[in-house]
Amino acid sequence: VMDQLNCSGVFEAVRIRQSGFATRMLFKEFIGRYRHVIPRAVQAKVFGKSAMPDEAQRAQTFIDALPATLSSLGCQDSANDMRLGKTKVFVRSRVMHTMERARDLAMVEYVIHIQAVWRGHQARKMVRECYKVFDEIKAWQDANPFYRKPGSDNTALAKLKTAEAIDEQIAKLDKLVSKAEFMPLAVPNAERVRSVRDRMRLESQALQMLAAAETSIEPVEVDKALLKAKELELLGLPKLEELRKRSANLKFQVPLVTAISKAIESKDPDAMLEVLNLVKKQGLHQHPENWIDELKGEKLAADLYATMETIKEQRKLEDVKEKMHKELVRNVEQDIDNQKAHLQAADPSQYESAPMRSRANTRHNTRVTITGLTEAAQEKILMALERTCDQFDVQGLETNLALALREGINEENETLMRAQDCFSALESKDFVLQTLQEMQAEMQGSSPREANQLKSMQNLI
Repeated sequence: VMDQLNCSGVFEAVRIRQSGFATRMLFKEFIGRYRHVIPRAVQAKVFGKSAMPDEAQRAQTFIDALPATLSSLGCQDSANDMRLGKTKVFVRSRVMHTMERARDLAMVEYVIHIQAVWRGHQARKMVRECYKVFDEIKAWQDANPFYRKPGSDNTALAKLKTAEAIDEQIAKLDKLVSKAEFMPLAVPNAERVRSVRDRMRLESQALQMLAAAETSIEPVEVDKALLKAKELELLGLPKLEELRKRSANLKFQVPLVTAISKAIESKDPDAMLEVLNLVKKQGLHQHPENWIDELKGEKLAADLYATMETIKEQRKLEDVKEKMHKELVRNVEQDIDNQKAHLQAADPSQYESAPMRSRANTRHNTRVTITGLTEAAQEKILMALERTCDQFDVQGLETNLALALREGINEENETLMRAQDCFSALESKDFVLQTLQEMQAEMQGSSPREANQLKSMQNLI
């Protein structure tokens, strides 16, 4: 193939073409493609408002400025390698290669400048957006100046009044904070903003707990809601005093209702009388409005009274029947005694009545509470309370306290009082942190670690 190309003169034609003016471009195409190669002052003469209308003259001005530009790239004597025709510009290959390289370099400079301008625009736009969001957060803080001072007057509830309004403000703040998290600039006082948001969420949860406590029949849940409100300084609510009364009533009425149900089920007159005396002692028979509606104690007390009346009627009938039976037996025995007196041959020993066998007394388990809780069952509950107190187990404390109060264990019991104090203390953040620090100091000693100590620290964390 090479021989054919050599013999046919193709290479020679290419060489001759390259030695001549190989590139031939129209005036407009030439100055349009390489306009960025020449200095800006020359560009103004060629393309500006004062440019000459004749394309040939503009092309000549353009070509006259090229040698000085191309010489900086190592292309000397380039003026002889360019010619101006009637409609086209003729350029040798050597100069064209240099002009293409100069064009690439000039375009890179423009590209860098365009990128810098664009990135600067994007950065300024982003900063404006950041300041806009920051201004919105600051405006939210100015409109909701919560927790800047201690006291119930500086809480979110003092201004917003309801849990729904607090949740609405939390949603607005969450939206602003979520925008700010993806921005390059840090939010001013970010920790303060998060602290206010978290405290507002705790207030909303506390209000929901208080609302649920108004219909709860678990005294532990009511106490827990009151402790949470106290921790968050929500002390101005009128419902707090009502909830305290409800908690005190629940601690008596829950075991009382349980005892009434068991007494009605067992139909034990002694148990029913004992429970009825407790109802009268609390004045609930004269003031039935003091019963807690959710326990339905008033209806149960009425059922207890009706059951007792029914049992009394049954006992009266049984007493009448027993009296009639005894009278009949006495008359029969009298007849037998009269017959014995007339029978001389009869053996008196045959008529001796056999001694009645006394029935064994049924062992009666001693009851400890009005609900019928035995001593062993009470001891089991108290031991569970002691264990959960030692391990700071909040869930275990809540469960066992609820069970103890439901079964009517005496509130003056030392273990029960200790468990209630421990449960109240665990609702305090300061107590938890202080106890953790003390246990951490103990754990740094050289003594062997006890499983109970490790379990306590785990529950506190």
